[in-house]
Amino acid sequence: MVKRINEIDEIFTDFLEISGVLAVLITSLDGFLIGSKGFARVDMEAVASESALILGASSKLGDFFGFKECRICTLNFDVGQVFVADAGETAVSIITDNNVNIAVIRAALKRNISSLHQLLSNV
Repeated sequence: MVKRINEIDEIFTDFLEISGVLAVLITSLDGFLIGSKGFARVDMEAVASESALILGASSKLGDFFGFKECRICTLNFDVGQVFVADAGETAVSIITDNNVNIAVIRAALKRNISSLHQLLSNV
């Protein structure tokens, strides 16, 4: 279990080292916060819940067009961005400022999603 926690911590660190990343969350698909790092000024439990809703709604919207699974949902705001990615039984949410390189975020998500899926399945 300690090894699993250390590996998840490494994934958090991988994201937080990207310039412009403010926070990283891992949530269950029903909205429960599994873990988070960064940006402590907000209620991460609430963010986790909303992130799960966003991923679910995005997947449902894609179903209308036969797009299959929603891999990454990107939300763009006036002063920041939120990326929510499907990681199997969990979701990963990346909160950023507007100066982040989107390609770097997407590459980091792709690089870490399978590891997270393996680490968090059967938890």
